[in-house]
Amino acid sequence: MILKKWRKKRAVSKYVSKVSILLKKDYGPSDSYTGSQIESTVMRYRLERKYLNYALFLFAFENSLSEFSDREDFYVYEDLKKGNLDGSVFDVSGYQGGGFGSGEGD
Repeated sequence: MILKKWRKKRAVSKYVSKVSILLKKDYGPSDSYTGSQIESTVMRYRLERKYLNYALFLFAFENSLSEFSDREDFYVYEDLKKGNLDGSVFDVSGYQGGGFGSGEGD
């Protein structure tokens, strides 16, 4: 159980780092991106869609997430803030306000 959580946390951390770099490459440095920009980047670079909700939570303008609300695989923003995804908990607090996409020395 602990190993499984560690692997998932590691996978999500790598994914977040990769998405951050690719968003900057595609759209320039920004504090936030639209949900469509994030999804396009994930699809363009053939990244795993199973972590798309984390990318949306971490990089999207909160008001741009409404375009995803009618999708079956989209988790509501409040659930993501709590780290609830796929019936498991992942602590995303370390990423909030972490300057991803800001271009500030990262």
